[in-house]
Order: sequence, then C-alpha cells, then structure tokens
Amino acid sequence: MKFELAKITVRAALRALRLPSRNLTGAVSWAALANLSALAAVDLSGNALQGAIPSGFWRAPSLRAVDVSRNQLGGALRVEPNPQLQSLNVSGNRFTGVDGVEGLSGLVTLDVSTNRIRAVPRGLRRLTRLKRLDLSSNGMRGWFPGDLPPLGGVRSLNVSYNKFSGVVDTGAVTKFGHSAFVHAGNASLVFSGHSTEPRRPRPSPPHGKSKKNGGSAGTSTESKATTSSKKRKHLIIVAVAVICGVVSLAMLLCLVGNCQSKEKLLLYEYMEKGDLHRWLHELPAGRPDMDDTGSGDIWEAAEVKRSISDWPTRHRIALGVARGLAFLHQGWAGGSGRAAVVHGHLVPTNVLLCDDLEPRISDFGHNNDPPSAATPEGDVYGFGVLVLELMTGQAGWDEASVSWARGIIRDGKGLDIVDPRVRDEAAGAEAEREMVECLRVGYLCTAHAPDKRPTMQQVVGVLKDIRPAPPTPGPGS
Repeated sequence: MKFELAKITVRAALRALRLPSRNLTGAVSWAALANLSALAAVDLSGNALQGAIPSGFWRAPSLRAVDVSRNQLGGALRVEPNPQLQSLNVSGNRFTGVDGVEGLSGLVTLDVSTNRIRAVPRGLRRLTRLKRLDLSSNGMRGWFPGDLPPLGGVRSLNVSYNKFSGVVDTGAVTKFGHSAFVHAGNASLVFSGHSTEPRRPRPSPPHGKSKKNGGSAGTSTESKATTSSKKRKHLIIVAVAVICGVVSLAMLLCLVGNCQSKEKLLLYEYMEKGDLHRWLHELPAGRPDMDDTGSGDIWEAAEVKRSISDWPTRHRIALGVARGLAFLHQGWAGGSGRAAVVHGHLVPTNVLLCDDLEPRISDFGHNNDPPSAATPEGDVYGFGVLVLELMTGQAGWDEASVSWARGIIRDGKGLDIVDPRVRDEAAGAEAEREMVECLRVGYLCTAHAPDKRPTMQQVVGVLKDIRPAPPTPGPGS
C-alpha cells in the first residue's frame, strides 16, 4: 500500500495520525502534514516508508510526538526549531546524521538508535530536559559524557555499539546498567572502577528464554564454568571432539586452554573475522568502519563488502549456527547417556566467524543458572531472532520488532524487509524465493508458544532444503 497523504482528504483539525505496522510503502507527503495546524502526534512506525524528512515538516505548530521508527527513511535528518516537540523516535532507519537538535529544547525522549549516524548530533548536550536517550548501534564517535546532556536528569540511557571516547564511571554503570555501555567505545573509552568493558546482558524474551549475565569475547570467568563436575566434563568432551575432528560440522568455538591467574580465564580459539554483529553492522558495504584517514587495505574492504552482500554466505552462516545448536541440543552428538546442553544466550556477538566466514558458536556449556531457566525452545527463539537480524541487516531486536517482522512475513511481503545490500546483489527469482523462505524460518522459530517452534534438527533440514549444497565434483571433472 503506497502512502500518499496528498491524495487523501484530511480534516484540518486532525490531532493525531497513527498508522503503525500497516505495510505502508513509498514516500510521505511531509509538507501536507506540516500544514495540519492541530496535528500533535504522528506514528508511522513499523512500515516500509522511504525517502527523507524535509526540514519544513518540523514547523508544524502543534507537534508534540513523532515516531517513524523501523522504516527505510534515510539521508541527513535536519530539524528546525520546535520547542514544543517532546518525543522523537527515528530508530531502525538509514539516517546518516542529525542536525538542529539544539532547537528541540522541549525534548523528553530521543531515540536515534540503529541508524548510520557516525557523529554525535551537535547541540545534543543542550537538551537539558531529556529523560530518555538512545544512541545505540550507530558506530557513533564522540566524547562521553561531554557531548551528552547532563546525565543527572536522564533516567534511561543507551550508548552501546558505538565508538565513544572518554570515561564511564561506576555511577553511570550503576544507574543505567551494563547493557547501556556494551561495545560503547574505542580503545580510549575508559571504564573507571571496572577492569573491562561491561558485557552485553542476556535478553529475556518470553517463552523459555533465560536471563543471565555473560559475553561473547574470547574469554569468560571461571565462575561460569563451575556449575557441576558433570557439566565441566561435557565441556571438555565437546572441545576435544571438535578439535580432533570427530564432529566436523559442529560449528562450536573450541576451548583451547585456561589461565590460572588471579582472575581465572577460559581461553578459546582466536577468530580473525570477529563476531557476527561486527561483520553485519560495522564493516563496509554501506556501513563503513574505516579510520578517519581513509587508510586501510582497499582490496580487503572490497572483499568484505562482497561477502556481506553475498546471499549464499548469509545462508551458510544461518545453517552453520543451526547445526551447532542442534549438536548441543542432541547432547554432544546424540550419544547415549549424554546430557543435552542449552545455550541460553544466542546473540550475534556470540557467533564468531572463521577466516572463511564459517560460524562458530561461543559462550556455551558453562551456564550456572538453574536447569529450568534455559530451554531448547528458548534457544530456538533466539535463533529465530538471529535469522531475522541476518536477513534484514537491522540490529537491536526486541519483542516489538520481532512482532513487526512476523506480521510482514505472515502477509507475504517478506522480500520488502530483506537487507537491500543482499537483495540488490542477488539476481533472479530463485534467490529471492530462497531469501523469503529463510525469513519464514525466522518466523517459525519465533512462534509465541514454545511448543509451536520447530526443533533445531528440523531447522537444519529446512535450511538445507532451501538452498541445497552444490554437487561435489567427481574425479576427473
């Protein structure tokens, strides 16, 4: 459904325009909205609207709240002074910058997360009335806390997945939580009173998902591996099995040793390509991650760009992760007497990539929560969310965004939300069919009722059927 307000008769006294998640596409007639003198609230979230928002729109005299999150809007967001605007949510779009926010002096809520905004908006620190601020998942550079509004009045803050410099003190971490600062800075961002950057907390979506603390780097504290001698034994068994090649398709990150220091560590195999989140959201191909001087290996950047835009690569990653989870759920390859292992925290930062971009699941097998806290069905849900992120190229998924994506897939419009970097490179109806079918896997895995979700072994079979492996050349071929 194309959204053209100019062709719709609208009463001048209209106070609110709310059309969330209506499968709207095309461009918005922002000038027509700006002329509605009584318009106070606009909610066009969760659609597929495109284009830029002209600066004149913000002159609407009665405007109080605007939510255009989870669309395909882009360009530089330039706003004109409007001290009456109290809430602005443009998250989950393709904006490359924000100018003029100092003129929105009445803002209480500002969410610009999951865009392509590389610099902190100028004048942000002048917004002294802000209570909720989300700048996450932009690769944003700036100074913390100097470029931000006074944090004393801010109740909710998220600066994760950015490149801030500065100092984060213990008071800020205590007030806003560790999740607000996950991967928030470069090497010059210092966490005062903390030995390392806070780790990403475990999500707690409903229906069998667990809630735990943990991370996805190459080390983890020994306390996470001291649940019971039986679980430690299984961890050793699976590590040896993978290292020795007993399970060649397990797709699990190998445990290669431990360090008996003051803070005891488990050491894992080094993954040169980093984690899936970094590969998907922070490297080139529309989301450059090169240094300011423009230096770097141009050939390597081009190779990375091609791999990110390559549909078979994304399918291979999804299939590899599915195989790894299925292996865990079967109890280290399904042998008799082996206990099934639940991951409990499958997120892109826990999927590391080998040099050939084959995935390896990390942070498994050392869960110290009660056995009932994590379930295989919860892992399936987490895998479904990961597939949605892998296929759409959008970060920052929560229950609302999962519901939004499921609605689009259910209505047969899944191709509309496929990452354009992949969709534009994949030629032919067959590739498009495969991508839509892969989205359907994400839909099935995120079913509301746990008993309606497939097992990971079933998921492996479906993914293999979606894109069969090419035949192996025979001798002499």
